Amino acid sequence: AEIEAQVRKVAGQWLTQVRLFDVYEGAHIEDGKKSVALGLVWQHPERTLQEEEITSALEAVIRELEKEFGALLRS
Repeated sequence: AEIEAQVRKVAGQWLTQVRLFDVYEGAHIEDGKKSVALGLVWQHPERTLQEEEITSALEAVIRELEKEFGALLRS
């Protein structure tokens, strides 16, 4: 719930859905850490969003999760 709240706080007005679809602890994950997978959907009611708009919103989400939870984006 805390992660979702932070995502909604910074993702912008066109974020329509946040879905936690996987949480993993175990092999290949540092002790005390979790791997969390989120599905995010942005949708404007009147037009197609541009790639730059989505990229900017996603980068804001990543920065916020790094700051608030020490999250790392896996590559």
